[in-house]
Amino acid sequence: MTFALRQLHRRIFGWLTWVLPAIFIGGLLGYRGPVSTTIPDPELLTLPASAEPEPGKAGIAESEAIERTVPVRVEIFREPIAGSAGGARRWVRVISPKSLRQPDLLVYWSSRSSAFDEPPPGAFLLGVLDPRTPQVFRLPPQSDFLQGYLAIYSLGQRVLISQVPLPPA
Repeated sequence: MTFALRQLHRRIFGWLTWVLPAIFIGGLLGYRGPVSTTIPDPELLTLPASAEPEPGKAGIAESEAIERTVPVRVEIFREPIAGSAGGARRWVRVISPKSLRQPDLLVYWSSRSSAFDEPPPGAFLLGVLDPRTPQVFRLPPQSDFLQGYLAIYSLGQRVLISQVPLPPA
């Protein structure tokens, strides 16, 4: 009986010498990295002097009041990048209504809209929204060529306040 248990023990550890490193390497390859939760300082996020409103109706976007959402107005600006042919950074100014009294408002940009009461997976955190004053946020580079959505989420209430569709540049 002792010999049979020793053989079983040897076989199990023989398999574990191959299986455990494979699981470990698979876990390392599947690791997605930490989620960035740092919020930029609001004083650093002021609209640059060289920023201009996007031409035409594309410069202003508004959310539609659907059920529990709050209408929000967004103005889109472009800041030309010096030394690049036609390259520009995109900025948005979020103007929220005075009636918006929700705690801990966070602003996200995503290429997908959310059907639930949370930001879509993979959304970029742009910053914290203070509804008392219009605030400016820099959009990620993907917003130049992707249709996107600006999502305003209340962390305190755990509810999506508004989604504003943004056209690509």
